Formats: sequence, structure tokens, C-alpha cells
Amino acid sequence: MKKVYPNRIRELNKWKATDELTMISIDDGMYAADNWRLPASHLCVVRAELPNGQIKERSYRLQKAANAFMLQLIANGANFHLMTHESLKSTDFQ
Repeated sequence: MKKVYPNRIRELNKWKATDELTMISIDDGMYAADNWRLPASHLCVVRAELPNGQIKERSYRLQKAANAFMLQLIANGANFHLMTHESLKSTDFQ
């Protein structure tokens, strides 16, 4: 049986599209992160912004695998965000 994950797609489809940028504050980001639930089986989620503009997001159950991925990102000069059950942290290499 396929798992069903809750989402807000119906709400998002009601939004009117515009060409204007929406300003988002750090409080908005922290609120969104606070409302996002990391499954108990997972240690963390790593969202990477690669130098070529590509975004990669991976979830990890094992610390060793997560550390290896983050070390690879740092070696390649990529920024990333790390979300655990307790915190949300970001790198800022520029």
C-alpha cells in the first residue's frame, strides 16, 4: 500500500500568479521549518545549493552517510542547509 503524505497543493493552486517577488523573512523560514516534521526514523535532511545552481535534497538515517555528503559539498564549494529534529543550520560560502 502506497503511503499518503499530507500537502497543501489545493491551497497553492488557488494562489494568483504574478511577476512580483514575494519578500520572505527569516521568521517566515523558521516558521515553515518549525511546521515541517522530520520522521522519527530519520536523523536529518540536507538541502544543497550547488555552484551550478542545481538543488539537491537528501534525507539520512545514518550520521556517517550524512557527514560524508556534507564533506563532499564543502569540498566542492556548495552551500547547504541541515535540518535535524532540534535545529536548522546553514552554511554561507561566498
